[in-house]
Amino acid sequence: MTVTYGLASSPFHATMALNQIAEDGEKEFPLASAALKKSFYVDDGLCGAQSVEEARLLCRDLRKLLNTGGLDAHKWCANDPAILEEVPEDAGCETKPLTRQKVLSEIAKFFDPLGLLVVTTAKLILRKVGTLKNIGWLDPVPESVANEWRRFRKQLPALNDFRVSRCVYDEGAERVELHGYSDASDDAYGASVYARNIYPDGEITMRLICSKSKLLPKKVKNVPKELSTPKGELEDHRSSAAELVDKLVNVVDVCFDSVNLWCDSQVVLSWIAKKPDDLELFMANRVRKIQQLTSKYRWGYIPTDDNPADLISRGVMPKNSGHLE
Repeated sequence: MTVTYGLASSPFHATMALNQIAEDGEKEFPLASAALKKSFYVDDGLCGAQSVEEARLLCRDLRKLLNTGGLDAHKWCANDPAILEEVPEDAGCETKPLTRQKVLSEIAKFFDPLGLLVVTTAKLILRKVGTLKNIGWLDPVPESVANEWRRFRKQLPALNDFRVSRCVYDEGAERVELHGYSDASDDAYGASVYARNIYPDGEITMRLICSKSKLLPKKVKNVPKELSTPKGELEDHRSSAAELVDKLVNVVDVCFDSVNLWCDSQVVLSWIAKKPDDLELFMANRVRKIQQLTSKYRWGYIPTDDNPADLISRGVMPKNSGHLE
């Protein structure tokens, strides 16, 4: 059986061929026939079973059923190696080199609109891949970059156990406060915002609402860095902390008893307290914006070791992302 690739009718022909094979072998291979009808899209299949033995039977029968139509399944993958014991080695998953396109494609799949996960490390890998020279989209990336990405990707399943309470305000609390934290490192800056509920019995809860991260301009060899860390902190307060807190105050249907912003840079706090006209242009523009957004809020100093935004600016591996919460 041959289906010509690239014609407008090719997807139909491929699907029709599989459906016909499933119909013809329904009595002899009932499990495989049902899987072929319901769990395949064109030439890709995703099946499951209640036990390893049932999965092995399904795997074996699918190969036999497809062979009746002159087809052979390959690129087999399973979450238990025992399932694929009867699959020939040359039909297993293909181990392909990690290419620039593959890394960029996988990182682009992250969907975290509220910034509840710390993905700064992934962004730094993304930038590193993006600056590779003399390497095309389908060329393998250097082994050092590939290993760095594999270490990060290997820990992604740890996020399955990550839980964040989405209740910003508890009616039993006698006071609710909004706290925004910001920080910058040599590579990135970011901010996180929490709701602090205080109860009559003295109990206090801190609940993560959202966070945001962004990379700082990369230092070029023999050229001074565009932004120093203090200036990065100032940019962070302007585009992350101040704007994030101001937006939350206006969109969250909660009347906060106080709004507080925290920074671990005494230099930046002194800049924010000055008149913009007394500062150089770069700092003046950002201080002016910060003052406009946060004139009703309180700024305070927090030690670096107590600043949760420090995790955002420096980046952590997936298994440590929960520390932000």
